[in-house]
Amino acid sequence: MYVNNLIRKLHKENRTVTFENITDIEGLENQTISLEGRLISVDKANYYIITFRSVETAKPNKKKAANVIDVHSEVNSRVVELEKELQTSRENLQATVEELEPPMRNSNQATRN
Repeated sequence: MYVNNLIRKLHKENRTVTFENITDIEGLENQTISLEGRLISVDKANYYIITFRSVETAKPNKKKAANVIDVHSEVNSRVVELEKELQTSRENLQATVEELEPPMRNSNQATRN
């Protein structure tokens, strides 16, 4: 999930992206992980370099660069974005169902006569 979000952000923003404070990775429960992704273009082709680093948890970094993203806030914002997309899809589906209902009722009545 983290790598997918990182690649999506790299593709969208075309700049180095870092996710910090990842703590819920199976098998690495006692470690905090940092992911950094870079986009590299070679011969009109894009390549992604992803670096995984184990980070010391005892010394929090108070100075964060502009391109460093806290993974928990990123996950929360992605959840909100997906919830909005889901709501829009539900509304569109409901509108489609409502548009199709009257003709189906009329065709059912016509077949009964």
